[in-house]
Amino acid sequence: MRVRLICHAVLAVAAVSMLVANPQNRVRQPLVLSSAAVPSRTFQAPSPALIAKDSGKRRHRPSWIWRVFGAALPDEGGCLSDVLPAGGRKPTVVLDRLDSLGFCFEGFRPQDRPVMRITAPDGTQAEWPAVHEFADVWGWTWTNEEILLVLPHPGAYRFEVTAAGTSTTTGVIDARPAARPDVEFSDVHEVSPGETVSAMVVGRRPGSPIFASLYGSQKPKRLRLVHDFAPVIADRWGEGVIKWTVTDEPEGDYGLLVETPQNDRPDACLRHNACSPFVVRR
Repeated sequence: MRVRLICHAVLAVAAVSMLVANPQNRVRQPLVLSSAAVPSRTFQAPSPALIAKDSGKRRHRPSWIWRVFGAALPDEGGCLSDVLPAGGRKPTVVLDRLDSLGFCFEGFRPQDRPVMRITAPDGTQAEWPAVHEFADVWGWTWTNEEILLVLPHPGAYRFEVTAAGTSTTTGVIDARPAARPDVEFSDVHEVSPGETVSAMVVGRRPGSPIFASLYGSQKPKRLRLVHDFAPVIADRWGEGVIKWTVTDEPEGDYGLLVETPQNDRPDACLRHNACSPFVVRR
C-alpha cells in the first residue's frame, strides 16, 4: 500500500523524499529553456537493446515538467507530489506560519473513508474527513486562511490518518511562528450587513500594539476615514486578529488597512499585504 503526501511546506528530515513549502503568495518563476544551438550528434544504441521487465512500480513524474512546455497539468486533483509508502510514522512537516497545507494518500480500499485526527499542543483534537481526489487517492487541503482553523497557534501538532482497510499513518506538523510581519485577510470581495471582514496579523513583537483602520470612498473620488480600531496586543506568538462586522454603513468601496513597518511605501498594499479592498452591498 502506498501513500501520497503533498505539503506546501518543507519536510525537515534527511534521507527521505522531500516535500517543498509553497507559500501561496510566492510567485513561481517560469523555467526558460536555452535556445542556443547544440551540435548535432548521433548515438547508436547497443545491439541488441535490452528492455527492462515491468517491475510494477509506478513512475513519479515531477509536477514542474509540465510547465517547461507550457502544457496544462494532468488531471490528478491536487496531488502532484511523490508517493510515500502507507502506514507507520511519516517525516515531520515544517510549516511556516500562514502557509497552505495539503496531504494526499494513495492506496485506499474501496470501502475506506479516511479521517485525519489532528492533536494540538494543548491536547485538543479535531477530525477532518478526506476528500476523494481520484482513483484510490484521498486528500486534505487547507488554504492560507483555512489553515488558521486547523493550526490556530504555532506549535507541534500530531496527525493520525485512519481508515477501515488501511494501515494507520502518523506524523507531526511543526507550525513555526512567523519570521517576519505578515497579514492574512479574509478572502472576501463583497460583504453585506451582518458579515465580517477580518485580518490575521503575524510576525509582530509579543506584547506590541497592532493598529488598523477602515477607510471608505466618497464621490467624487475621495478617501474618508470610517473607523480606527482599538489597538490589538500581539500575543506570545506575536499574533493578533482584527475583525469588523458590517452594520449600517452605506454601500460602496471600502478598505481594511493594517499598519506595518512598510506603510510609508506607496507599494505597501501590493508588496507587503498591508490592506484589503472590498465592497459593501445591501
